[in-house]
Amino acid sequence: MNALVYLPVTSIKNSIKQLKNKPSRLVGYLVVACIFVMLLFTSFLSPEPDREDFPQADIHLFGVIVIALGLLFFGLYVYQGLSRGSSFFSLPDANLLFCAPVSPKRILVYGLLKQMGVTILASVFIVFQLPNLRNFFGLGADSLVYIFIGYVLMLFLGNLFCIWLYSTVSQSPSRKKVVKIILAALAAAVLIWFGVEAASTKDLYGSVIKVFDSFALTCIPIMGWIKGFIMAAIAGSWVEAIIWLVLSLAGGGLMILGVLRSDADYYEDILLSTETTYQTKQAQKEGNLNMSMGKAKVRKGDTGLKGGKGASTLFYRRLRENRKKHILWMDGVSLVYLAIALLFGFIFREEMQAGDLFPPLFILGMSAYMGIIFSCTTGFVKEITKPYIYLIPQSPFQKLLWSAAYDCLKPFGDALLVYGVLVLAGGCPPLTAISCGLTFGSFSSLYACCNILMQRIFGSGSGKSAASRLTKGQGMLFLLYMLAVMILLIPGIVVSVIVSFALPSSIQALGVLALFVWNMGLSAVVLVLSRNVLNNMES
Repeated sequence: MNALVYLPVTSIKNSIKQLKNKPSRLVGYLVVACIFVMLLFTSFLSPEPDREDFPQADIHLFGVIVIALGLLFFGLYVYQGLSRGSSFFSLPDANLLFCAPVSPKRILVYGLLKQMGVTILASVFIVFQLPNLRNFFGLGADSLVYIFIGYVLMLFLGNLFCIWLYSTVSQSPSRKKVVKIILAALAAAVLIWFGVEAASTKDLYGSVIKVFDSFALTCIPIMGWIKGFIMAAIAGSWVEAIIWLVLSLAGGGLMILGVLRSDADYYEDILLSTETTYQTKQAQKEGNLNMSMGKAKVRKGDTGLKGGKGASTLFYRRLRENRKKHILWMDGVSLVYLAIALLFGFIFREEMQAGDLFPPLFILGMSAYMGIIFSCTTGFVKEITKPYIYLIPQSPFQKLLWSAAYDCLKPFGDALLVYGVLVLAGGCPPLTAISCGLTFGSFSSLYACCNILMQRIFGSGSGKSAASRLTKGQGMLFLLYMLAVMILLIPGIVVSVIVSFALPSSIQALGVLALFVWNMGLSAVVLVLSRNVLNNMES
């Protein structure tokens, strides 16, 4: 059997055989598959929404979201391409194929096909966004197909661009400098254009639409072209859609040709990137999050914990460490929440000033949804990989409370940041901001506690942290985790809605506090159920 056929076939066979030893994983696959099929079945059978009922501005806003996502991917891939590059291959691929008597071009084709398959599987979650596409933009199941194709192309061609950029500039520091200057100049030009437009029209939302949904940004290679394909296909302009699609595919073909003809030895260059990626994945599977998270810049300053005794030193140490790495408590997650607040604060400014509850609740729902994903990087899962937490001569429950305290309190700082911005920049009523802010913090606190419970249930006897299972180690378990959390939230949401309708309209925002009480009570219950998670170092 050909080596390029034997390797994927054997990998698939081994994956199927592993299901015999792990029936719980098979059950998880079946549950998620059933949900996926039901969602597809109901979506394609339900009547298409009437797009005339949705203002044209909503479609333009969707275009802004698509180009923003494309530019985000573009920035990440450029950064990776200028630093360590990327790879279509795993370390076993490199060990088995690079030494085999197989043409390098055929090996590259194998890597491209394998990456395309992985990208398609990783993009399946787009299907779960169909209700949001229907409710907010009036897009049906046909539009979902175009969005899915565009998202797959963004990931695949973005990764290919990263490889091409690395093979082109890796041998020349001057080329790297030129690329950085060009990108900085383009970013500055877009920001200046936006600033001038906003200053002249005094309409921030309109300026966002005019600049970021413009034809000029659609002409950005690869990411802009894919955005043009998606929007043209949704509008039914098939000639324009085909042109953008052909441009995108042609760009991918030129990048492949550039990699093959580059002076640098591509297969030699990607060995380091492949090995680094492999080591990172292994570190995540084994719970060694310090290695998998990479090195962060740490500001030098005064030393000492400045407080704490016994188990409480776990909390004070987290405070000191985060203050050296970040500004106050604000990390990357906080900045993402801040960006969401700024964007939608300006978009819904008039509605919030009029006392409409929808905008702050929409931001609360979006932040709660994103918080589920961010909860997998909580600091507690790094704490349990270090031995000293088990050596503190205090009860496991005390150590659990103090080690989880920072993860449960930090979200309230993020809530202060988000809803403080909504009050100052968006005109959100203070009563609504306080109610939604407290509920915002309670969501993330509940997620942190549920993550601990996952360690209590699934971490037993494995020596692996829950985070390693919830990220790249076991993605199916992560989907089950999301489903379980959503089920736990349903009673609180129902009670909150009932209380809100029972209150007068002037204080209707206080009904959200019912969800805050539910979340905090549930968090306390989860912590009690997980009280012995630190009782045994081997668990």
